[in-house]
Amino acid sequence: MKVPLLTNAEVGRLKVPEGKIEITYWDGGHPDCVVGFGLRVRGGGTKTWVLQYKFGAKHTRLKLGRWPTLTLEKARAKARKYREDIDDGGNPAAARVENKRKAAETFKVIAERYLAWQKPRLKPRSYAEVVRHLHVHAAPLYTKLLAGIDRRAIAGLLSAIGTERGPYSSNRVRATLSAFFTWSMREGLIEANPTIGTNVNVEVKRDRVLSDFELVEIWQVLRPDDYGDIVKLLILTACRRDEIADLAWSEVDFDQGLIVLPPERTKNRRRHVLPLPSVAIEVLKARPRSRDRAMVFGRGGRGYQNWSQRKDEADARIAEGRGGEMLARWTLHDLRRTAASGMAKLGTAPHVVECVLGHASGFRAGVAGTYNRYDYRAEMRQALALWAAHVLALLAGQPDNVVMLRVPA
Repeated sequence: MKVPLLTNAEVGRLKVPEGKIEITYWDGGHPDCVVGFGLRVRGGGTKTWVLQYKFGAKHTRLKLGRWPTLTLEKARAKARKYREDIDDGGNPAAARVENKRKAAETFKVIAERYLAWQKPRLKPRSYAEVVRHLHVHAAPLYTKLLAGIDRRAIAGLLSAIGTERGPYSSNRVRATLSAFFTWSMREGLIEANPTIGTNVNVEVKRDRVLSDFELVEIWQVLRPDDYGDIVKLLILTACRRDEIADLAWSEVDFDQGLIVLPPERTKNRRRHVLPLPSVAIEVLKARPRSRDRAMVFGRGGRGYQNWSQRKDEADARIAEGRGGEMLARWTLHDLRRTAASGMAKLGTAPHVVECVLGHASGFRAGVAGTYNRYDYRAEMRQALALWAAHVLALLAGQPDNVVMLRVPA
């Protein structure tokens, strides 16, 4: 319904005619009117400014706001701006829906979707690391619209992480963010990956191999607890930290003297069958078992996690035995490198060492791996038994008693 002129005074008097639920009064009767602009009045008394227009074959009514919160002058100016956009081929109603959709696509919201997608694809420890990167390290991005995060924001975040936590942490978070934004691109949520072009910190590849004396020092300060038994097994088996920390009783075969790691628990996603030396079996047999716990280490339904505190305590005990001198910086992964190097030094063939480590590289890669299906279990058992004997001889102070053996060709 048209009125001679929409004015603030007139708007206040407009009502719904008797017998109707609502009515729209259209702007008109003056040079300043806007085509399609009007006031929708409902029986309950609410008055809403609207703009009606046609886009293609569809008629659309766009809400502009309520009177009196939005005055006539401001509503008309708003309608005029939308009308100009419409005349240029725009569709403000569709644009508004798209903007609302984007407003809901914050970093936090999309990160949750990404984590749900990744959870069945990652090992538990890897998943926990991705969660930490996105929820803890990238928390400053939480409220930002995903499409609005640019390279400068990512570079600033990574720089702050590098300053506070170190260059390695910065690189690991960058890798997680890059994977997250790449996935977001494939989901059609963004057009570009903002981590591309950001700086990567130079990492010095570790090559630390513990000496025999250092190995003895570490072993001797270990206590009969989760951490102590895990470290002993890492020394004896050359396994990765999480492979032992998350070990389940179902993965231990005492009858055959094996641990069998399923594909989802190994780095290369291949089943890893590892023969255990007798001393490693003794460590496992001495562990307390409970019917309601599937895990060998840790508490509840999770494996062992209290790494930093226990390692610091072990380092302190080593320093105490050295008269206050700290052992040169070492990591648990150095034990894996030390065991591999030790087996090689004792005469184990390189390809057997690779089998012990569970590497899917070298002689097992490509065509060679396709045709050579031998598991080298006997050779691995001999190599680990020889290495364990060497470790025990070191602890007894008689390393020269270990005889170097080679598996016959």
